[in-house]
Amino acid sequence: MTYRKYRTLRRARIIVSLVLMLALTAALAAGRDSLLSRWQIVPALMASALLWIVLWVAVTLLLGRVYCSGICPLGTLQDMFIAVSRRRRRGFFYRTGRPAVRVAIAAVALGALLLGMGRVVEALDPAAAYRRMVECLGRPLVRGTAVAAGGAVMAALVLGAVAVCSLARGRLICNTVCPVGTLLGALSRYSLYHMDIDTDRCIGCGECVRRCKAECIDPSAHTVDVTRCVVCFDCAAACPASALRYRRGRHRLQMPLPVLPAAQAAVKAAVAKPLAKSAALYSARGVSRASDGTESSQAE
Repeated sequence: MTYRKYRTLRRARIIVSLVLMLALTAALAAGRDSLLSRWQIVPALMASALLWIVLWVAVTLLLGRVYCSGICPLGTLQDMFIAVSRRRRRGFFYRTGRPAVRVAIAAVALGALLLGMGRVVEALDPAAAYRRMVECLGRPLVRGTAVAAGGAVMAALVLGAVAVCSLARGRLICNTVCPVGTLLGALSRYSLYHMDIDTDRCIGCGECVRRCKAECIDPSAHTVDVTRCVVCFDCAAACPASALRYRRGRHRLQMPLPVLPAAQAAVKAAVAKPLAKSAALYSARGVSRASDGTESSQAE
């Protein structure tokens, strides 16, 4: 695929995620139960809805974390904040993940689920956090009812935390705090399709790194951390060389990686210094030997 096709996929993903988010928001604000609430992963686990569980496991093993980029309402909300912030910042940077923190939070959520501690599970569930925000802040406006002060304050604090994290670090919540993201990330390690870098095409411009809101593209190793990648296609749609591919397997290097002029200058400078020192030392030794020979001939 060329970057134009990835732009089309990116636009389609954005449209689908916004439509699903708006439909879910309308249902929650009106106080109606909907399929869009039941097919979220944590509610499906708590209700033992095997159909939805099997569906999302199969989708993740096939396509990666598309649930996080297209279905999760909190993920779409983060993307809205990120879209606003992109006009005021230079872009994102690659950062290593925090697997210990992710596993610890996921273990707490899983243990609470097994022990029947529903409130703990809901406190860590992204879909539940979005539901509380809509119910406490949006539903009173739609129905014209009184706002519960305690619930509204907590919902506003959660919304503020999501906004701050999204504006500063993109999908940090998805890749550090969210237990659903951690579980799907573990599955996406074995997904059939994933983002990959064609090192024969890569020109080292770094545009993919700046666009990656998951901060999971390592430019030095030319790799994508698929456990954190949410398959949003932002990187592939921005790559001028069409080096980012959504594909099966890994690309095998066909030719040496292109060396940028800055890298060439750095290598030349690094090599020139020791060579200059060696030349100076050699010439100094030659002058010393010549002077010694002159002194000995004069002495004879």
